[in-house]
Amino acid sequence: MYIAEGVQQLYLSFKACKALQLLPQDFPRPATRVIAGVAKEILQLPIRPITPPNELVKENVERLETWFLKQFGRTVFAMERTPLPEMRGPPHHIHLRPDSRPNTVHVPATVPHHFYDEVQRQLDDDVNKGIIEEIPAGEPTEWCARMVVVPKKNGKPHRTVDYQKLNQSCLHEIHHTRPHFDLITSIPKHTFKTLADAYSGYHQIPLDCGSRKLTTFMTPWGRFHYHRTPTGHCAAQDAFTRRFDDTINDIPRKMKCVDDTLLHNSSVAEAF
Repeated sequence: MYIAEGVQQLYLSFKACKALQLLPQDFPRPATRVIAGVAKEILQLPIRPITPPNELVKENVERLETWFLKQFGRTVFAMERTPLPEMRGPPHHIHLRPDSRPNTVHVPATVPHHFYDEVQRQLDDDVNKGIIEEIPAGEPTEWCARMVVVPKKNGKPHRTVDYQKLNQSCLHEIHHTRPHFDLITSIPKHTFKTLADAYSGYHQIPLDCGSRKLTTFMTPWGRFHYHRTPTGHCAAQDAFTRRFDDTINDIPRKMKCVDDTLLHNSSVAEAF
């Protein structure tokens, strides 16, 4: 920015307009729809207290749980953070077979009218969280699947993407996990147990730039593709469990099955 004496108007360079977000970064190409301008949240983890406020005994478990959730409520247990935090590890890459052929759909699947508002809200929410991005006008499509909406048991809509054709053309990233029965029978008896469930686990793994277009899907509101690993991809579970296993590898006294982790300890004090 340059300021000169006697000038009655302010002029901004093309570079400055982009830096100030007055122009989209890919200008003059058509801009992607923006649901909300959200600054990346920078959270400082709370300092771990030297001692909890209550004695670490069985009788105080409920008090300790309340304190624990309050102490880490804005970090570990914050499920509505924007954008969704990313898991430690390399971005996920979708490996195509050498003989793969792109498959494209041109018409979206029907969404029941009574689900319209909620499904659109879910899409907007995922855009806000950095999980998906709407594809701007002017971009060609090679791979494109259909979004499919089915009802949950509670009557609410559940969004999926039919990636059958893409999955048939992909190589797997195999990672072994212990069988459920083996895990359950290995849990020591007479121990204090803590169960943790990872929130939106697959969507915490970023997709590399080269894989995003492969996840393009069609909806009544236009085309989108994923910035994070989609749950319907055949290698998503292996990619997630490998990174999650690496992340919590040093934690003792645990059993883990995909995104569920059980900690077992001989006392309440040991659990802390």
